[in-house]
Amino acid sequence: MKKLKVMKPGTMRLVLVVGVFGAICSVFAVQSLELFGKHPGFEIESLRTTSAGYMLDLRYRITSPRLAKKFLNRKVGTYLLEPRTGARLNVPTSPKIGALRQTSAVLKAGKTYFTFFANPGRFIKPGQHVTVVLGDLRFENLRVD
Repeated sequence: MKKLKVMKPGTMRLVLVVGVFGAICSVFAVQSLELFGKHPGFEIESLRTTSAGYMLDLRYRITSPRLAKKFLNRKVGTYLLEPRTGARLNVPTSPKIGALRQTSAVLKAGKTYFTFFANPGRFIKPGQHVTVVLGDLRFENLRVD
């Protein structure tokens, strides 16, 4: 029969604190995912201003290529809405390079993709909350970093 080691009195408190801290961190991680938006097939990673504030950079990760494929088709309309004014910001398109939106015939799980939105006059500022629309799918209350 093996002898059980007896823990020092302070050790148990440390384990309890670490366990509670880990649970709190996981709750904040879940809340941050909900803030950025999650959908079966992909999740929003970030939405930031870029190009001196004249564009918005949306980054999203594919979790299921099969589910995400219908929303990331080139023919599906993608735009960003500012909820207070109803302003609609589109994906800029150039005659030579096409839409500033990454699409692929073969989507890969775990890969991060991007879409740029025009932000004329720096209309959307960091800290504002917006809605991103991909066809029938809406990601509401996304905070611009």
